[in-house]
Amino acid sequence: MFNKKICIITQSHLCHNPRVYKEAKALWSSGYDVTIIHSTYDRRLLDIDTDLLKGTGIKIIAIASLEKSSISSFIFRIIRKLGVFFVSKLNIQTPLAIGYGHWKYKAAALKEDAYLYIGHQEIGLFCGVQLIKSGRAVAFDFEDWYSEDLLTEARKYRPISLLQKLEEQGLTRGLFSITTSKSMAISLSKRYKVENLPTPIYNTFNYKENLFEHKKTFENPIKLFWFSQTIGPGRGLESFIKLMNQINIRLEIHLLGNINDNYKDLLTNLVNQPYQIVFHPLVHYNELQEKISEFDIGLALELTEPLSRDLTVTNKFFQYVLSGLPVIATNTSGQKELLRENSFGFLIEDIESVSTAKALENWLNDIDSLQTARSNAMKFAQKYSWEKESLKLIQLIKSNETL
Repeated sequence: MFNKKICIITQSHLCHNPRVYKEAKALWSSGYDVTIIHSTYDRRLLDIDTDLLKGTGIKIIAIASLEKSSISSFIFRIIRKLGVFFVSKLNIQTPLAIGYGHWKYKAAALKEDAYLYIGHQEIGLFCGVQLIKSGRAVAFDFEDWYSEDLLTEARKYRPISLLQKLEEQGLTRGLFSITTSKSMAISLSKRYKVENLPTPIYNTFNYKENLFEHKKTFENPIKLFWFSQTIGPGRGLESFIKLMNQINIRLEIHLLGNINDNYKDLLTNLVNQPYQIVFHPLVHYNELQEKISEFDIGLALELTEPLSRDLTVTNKFFQYVLSGLPVIATNTSGQKELLRENSFGFLIEDIESVSTAKALENWLNDIDSLQTARSNAMKFAQKYSWEKESLKLIQLIKSNETL
């Protein structure tokens, strides 16, 4: 029998925001009545969302259904464009620029009359602050640092000052807050002078023992793996290929995702060593962990800019480890905090240095080191699986139920 209702507020498809789905399912499995309020923009993604929720009693409400050709969809898009214009051209800090239909979220949330609301992403942050002003209990999941996200060119279209104000209000007035790493929690609390640090809840995945059953031999060619919805620039791939050009070892770089021909040619032409780049199409979300487990080492090539990207630990990082792979990771603050404590991979301190290339070559040639890294990855996967990380959220909610 379900007890108290929790309403999660976000702005994107569940399949593109697995943290929302995982939290919702964990709460529902713990006996809470769960509703998700969001917006949709693609019929194919909506079908995946529906499939994700099969077998649960999780209710979902779409504020803006942009996949439909309708007058309301047209109006949502026009208003969003006006908001972006106001911010980028007139420096007017309007919430119209943070997402579609932000003005409709609060009424829909109040109609649910939830015991607790949890705000995700920019609209969840905005709506959550509005709900606090209406006397509702609201928690916030800072899965990104919104005012410190995106590169310089894209930031001019974002209401940065408004987001900063909302972040301060959410962190200081929310019932509690969580985020994706210790580094993010510390930096947010310092910036906004928050006494109670957000609780780090790593964005991990369920532990699947079968992915660790077969033994890896790390025989040449070693198969390195990277994935994303889109394979494109600004993801660290070009710099990594240049680094690998300095290494004398047989290997393959496997890339999974959508890619255009021009960028595929660019990557292929960067290679000046006898190793191979292999491209793979996207797979169904249920098949991704099995697919990842086929390879030897995962590539977590995150950049240190913007600040939000530097401080977080991405889904990709945990997908590798929970699929049984050690990792090669760049030295972002978020990734360093895990790799230095758990030693399940190689940390790239300087991707352009000759000494880094030599150290990485030595590591890839040392089968014992690779086996140790895999063994440590397996231990980490058990310790930090989503089944265990999600308990932190449940405990936070229960500890605040009497307040």
